[in-house]
Amino acid sequence: MVSNEDEEIEEEPEEKSEKEERMDEEEHVKDAQFEEEERISEESEEEQEEERVDEEEHTDEAGTEEKERLKEGLIEEAQITERENNEEEKQIQADDQQLNKLKELLKEKDSAIQEITDKKNALENQISLLKQEIQQLKSQKTQPAPPTEKPSKPAEIPKLMETPKPIETTYGEKGKFSCPKCNSTRVVEETDKSRVIYMAASTPIYAKKKRCLKCNYSWAV
Repeated sequence: MVSNEDEEIEEEPEEKSEKEERMDEEEHVKDAQFEEEERISEESEEEQEEERVDEEEHTDEAGTEEKERLKEGLIEEAQITERENNEEEKQIQADDQQLNKLKELLKEKDSAIQEITDKKNALENQISLLKQEIQQLKSQKTQPAPPTEKPSKPAEIPKLMETPKPIETTYGEKGKFSCPKCNSTRVVEETDKSRVIYMAASTPIYAKKKRCLKCNYSWAV
């Protein structure tokens, strides 16, 4: 017969074997959990890395699109600015041309005004001289002559030049003058500035002459 002690001794190895199996199972479970955790951790890191790469790529694409958009906007703005500058330059050139025309017109008007002013001054001088002559004549008429003295003989008008002998003028129809050269009645009377009759208030009084409009022949009246 086997004693109780021997049975206890024989049972101990069996208990140890069960504990070892239990411990092995626990270690195996722990290893499996650890491997699962590592796998999950690696997958999470890979997903995070992929997400980060995708995000960077998306960010790069968005940045590139934004840069392209900005570039296109700058190019369009530069083109608009250039067109506006060209239009302003054309408008300035047109304004300059208009201004030059106005300046030329103003110069012409100033010249015309100056010419009219000179003529006006000359006429005013002549009128002033004539008024002085008239005033002198009036004063001479109003002054009584001395009774003891004979009235002075009017001074003879100096003969400035010999008056040519008038050419005999014939008359055509209805009392019109006719040209002695071609007998045309298209005759006009003009001032003969080559013959001064006398001076009145420092103004020469010229003789008259006739001129044929057909043959341009002139003769003294």
